[in-house]
Formats: sequence, structure tokens, C-alpha cells
Amino acid sequence: MTGIISRTHRAIALSLGLGACLVVAACNFKDELLEPQQPGTIGSDAVSDAIGAEALVVGALQSFQSNTAGSVSMWSAGGTLADEWMSGDTFFQTDDKDRRAVPAGSSSTSPWPQQTRGYAIDALEALLKYEPTATAKIAEMYFIEGWIEMDISEHFCNGSPFGRTVKGVPQYTKGMTNAEAFTLAIAHYDSGLTAVGSASDALSTSVRYALRVAKARAQRDLGQFAAAATTVNGIPTSFAWNFTFSVTTSDNNLYSMNAPTANPRYVVGDSFEIVNGVKTLLKNSLPFASANDPRLPIVGRTDATSPKASDGVTTLVYTQVWGNNRSAAVTIANGIDARLIEAEARLQANDIPGMMGILNALRASPQQLGSLAVASMPPLATPATKDGAIDLLFREAAFWTFGRGQRLGNLRRLIRQYGRDQSNVFPDGPFHKGGVHGTDVNFSIPDAEFTNPNYNGCFDRNA
Repeated sequence: MTGIISRTHRAIALSLGLGACLVVAACNFKDELLEPQQPGTIGSDAVSDAIGAEALVVGALQSFQSNTAGSVSMWSAGGTLADEWMSGDTFFQTDDKDRRAVPAGSSSTSPWPQQTRGYAIDALEALLKYEPTATAKIAEMYFIEGWIEMDISEHFCNGSPFGRTVKGVPQYTKGMTNAEAFTLAIAHYDSGLTAVGSASDALSTSVRYALRVAKARAQRDLGQFAAAATTVNGIPTSFAWNFTFSVTTSDNNLYSMNAPTANPRYVVGDSFEIVNGVKTLLKNSLPFASANDPRLPIVGRTDATSPKASDGVTTLVYTQVWGNNRSAAVTIANGIDARLIEAEARLQANDIPGMMGILNALRASPQQLGSLAVASMPPLATPATKDGAIDLLFREAAFWTFGRGQRLGNLRRLIRQYGRDQSNVFPDGPFHKGGVHGTDVNFSIPDAEFTNPNYNGCFDRNA
């Protein structure tokens, strides 16, 4: 079952003519994200009926899409700080992320999606007032609110504040630890689950499954592994909740940032880099580009000399996960995520055979990743040690979730929950454009947040 996030909502926005930034991909969303949470187009206080509430839903969904798969976002930024993407860009900000040396507080290198959360809260309040029977849409807005809180906490340092703007007036709050924010996200997911209840229509079912997968991710972030497995129990492996795109409204940015027919500023990462013409090991990085894995079909080779990415220096290696289609669907939550959460709970319970049963069941059957059909794969051998099992689980997760905003959070968990040092988790060694990799394991909060008098910066930069 597939829930298409922007299927009907976009049509409402187009008919209302609410303003280009809600529906047109050409808007500079990176700049928009740094503006106050509610720009001057429309806010909950300006809404007086269900049509206006629907318009706010559109804005929230479009902003949510932009902050994940539809623009430069935490997904692309986090994947570059980790090992999914290498910089083939002319912008030094992308190089900084790839080199794990991001200037503290730099808004240009770490997209800050608090505005999306504000849109969702506005839409939620309007729906509760003017369309209280639209329970699936109400649950969607709780989903977005919780997801942004979770996503920020997986990508940024401890200390993010989660305030909002009411009638144009900022409601400032103190920073939270990431653990506190994960708990906040779970509360909003639970509110969404309460709102959608047991409704059995297609949208309600999809939203309910998506809320459960997201809640389980936040529980896992908190180390609540058994509870997370319980949360996703019974979700079909075939379930997927996808973003859709249209050439007339918005592009799949994961395709656009890497495709040779677009402006390829990002290159699929590998376990080595070419440094001064020499093939050089990139410690800890997975061989995404050279593994020949059906979950990540690749064109090109890291050690080839052509074609080049947009910087004219880095060899372009690009993925066919989204084919040659700028409108290809991208999954935000699916049943495969649920199975991976269950597999990690088995690992945590020292049930490695149980973990392997789940991982190999995923490989035994054809799977669908957005628009990519993945053929069945041969089974994996059971690792001899628990450390080997940890390595295998996180490797499998990396290929099942490539490009979908989960890799950075998982690498941080290897440090925080499994006791590994960052030098044995994150890319380390010479950088292909000069110098060496730094030690960043997350992004610092943009300096724009210092307008909040209750905010005093990151508590720490720990995983």
C-alpha cells in the first residue's frame, strides 16, 4: 500500500493560487528556511474555513517535501557528512560537509527546517478548528511535526530549540537535548495515532503505518529497541509512503543533484577516493559506488577519469535508483524500515540468528524502493561475532535506505549506543580535494537561531 503525500493537496493549492513558494520548485527554499516560520502568505490566524485549512496543509506538505527529498536538505547534507555522497561541487560549503569540517553555526551548510514544523503546526490548528473530521490529514500534520523534531535531532547537535511563531510573534524556547527532542517527537506521533484511530480507508492506513515506523525510529534513537520492534509489529513489508513529484511543480532532488542530465554536484560515495591521482583508502566508508548491489544500481567508476561532476575535477558516479526520471517517487517510510528495526531489536537481545532470519527474508523476495524494483538476492552468512553482526546490520540498513536521510543518524548511534569511536565510524583519511577529513559527527545549529534570547548554542557536539 502506498500513500502519496502530495497527490490531492497540490491541486487545491494550484486552484487557490496561494503563492509561488508553496507550489513552484524554482523558489529558493534554502533561503526561505532561514526566514521566520510563517512568511506573509498565509497563517492559521488568517484562515476562516476548511478551504483555508486545506491550503495550509498544502504548504506544510510542500515544505516537508522540500526539506527531505525535494531540495537541498538534511537528507543530502547528512548523507554527505556521512559516506553516501562525495562532493563534486564548486561550492566550498558542500566540500566542507564532505570533509566533515563544517563551520559552526553556518546556515549555508546545514539546512534548518524549523519553518516546516511551523507550517505543520499552523495547518494542524486550522484543521482542528475548521475540519475536525479530517482525521487522516490531522494525523499527517502531527507526523510532519514529529518527523522534523526527529530529523533535526538525528542531524544536529544537542541543544536545538523547538519554539514557534503565533500571529507573527516568536514564542521562544530553550534548547533541548536530542533525547528530549526524540521524546517530544514520539508524543506528536502518538497524537497522530490517536487522531487517525482505527480508520481503515487507504490514506488513514498509510498515515497510521508511517506514524508507527517514524515512532519506532525515534524509540530506537533513544535505545528503546524492544519497544520499537513492538511499535512496527504487523506492518506489511510491502508498505511504502512515498513522495511524488511532477515536472510542473517540483523535482526529485536526489535525482537532480546527481544525474548527468542535470547539474551533478554530488557523486555516489565509495570506500576509496582518488587523491592526487592515486587510489587512496577512505577508512570506514562503505563501497556504495563499487559494491555492485542491486539496491543501488550505479553508472560510472570512482577510479575512472570521465565524465566529471560540476566541479570539473571529481569523476561522476551516479545512481540509477531513480532511473533517468526527475519525477521518480522517493520513499519516506516503508515496511523495510520496520523489518530493520525488528532486526536490530533481535541483535540487541543477542538473538543473532533471529536478526539474520529477518535480513535474509528481506533479501529472499523482490522488494520495491520507491520507483526501483529490487530483485531477490542471495542470503548472507551468519557473522561469527556480535561486532560482525553489528557491522552487517548497519551495512544492510545503509543499502536499503540509501539517500533517505537515515545514514547520519545510524552512524551517530554506532558511537552513542554501540560504544565505537568516531574515528572508526565516519569517513577518515585524506580528502580528495586536498587536506584531510575532520571530526564532525553532526551539524551545529545555524547562527540565525541566536535571535532567540533563550538559546545559547549547542550544548555539545557529541553523537
